Amino acid sequence: MKKVFFFLILFSIALQACHKEEDERKDEHEKFITTGVIQEITINNVQGSVMKEISDVVFVARCLIPPGGDYDMTPDQEADRYMVRLPFNTERMSFELPGNPPASLLRTIEKDFPPGFHISDRTAQTISFVTIGWCWRDAYKIQARLAYAKRVDDVYYIADYIYCDKEVNITGSGQDWWGHPLTYDLELKKGWNMVVERREHAGIQSATISNLLPEGMGWFYDRILGGRSQPD
Repeated sequence: MKKVFFFLILFSIALQACHKEEDERKDEHEKFITTGVIQEITINNVQGSVMKEISDVVFVARCLIPPGGDYDMTPDQEADRYMVRLPFNTERMSFELPGNPPASLLRTIEKDFPPGFHISDRTAQTISFVTIGWCWRDAYKIQARLAYAKRVDDVYYIADYIYCDKEVNITGSGQDWWGHPLTYDLELKKGWNMVVERREHAGIQSATISNLLPEGMGWFYDRILGGRSQPD
């Protein structure tokens, strides 16, 4: 029995190494820069189709919350989620991120990340599930989002935004909120952090979330289906 168990461990390690080598081969032609704290977001040259009725863009927190991320909010907290709002412009939009976001949006970091990963400081507080959404004029309902993204064959990169009140690292391998393989190699600083999700769509969906941003990213209209986003 011990031999069988030992063999299964070796097989698991070999399988993980194989997947890592495949991922590295798929990224071998990519050039990356390391992301960090940002104060401003500029959106331009958005690709894809857009509904003419959409008029406003919002930087909204606690959006697309996955299963297990249960947040009950008061009406005031619900309004706080919409941190920035500006008129939609097909050519160029720029806005500063709130230096002091509403305290009502902060949550203990463990609530914003799936269980099972190493968090260097569990006293940190974060604002996650942040979306650059577009919506009807004078309304709050998010119709879809604007994504800073890149697709290379079956690999999809997309930028996300996380506010953290102190420095903290999240590392390790486990599962995301939907039970798919997920790896964190993430360093958060105090303030608004741009992080990058590398999502693999071939076979079993897997993802890595890190500070590595590939060159050639661009802005796209991103549909929202069943609580998750779907790139056009």
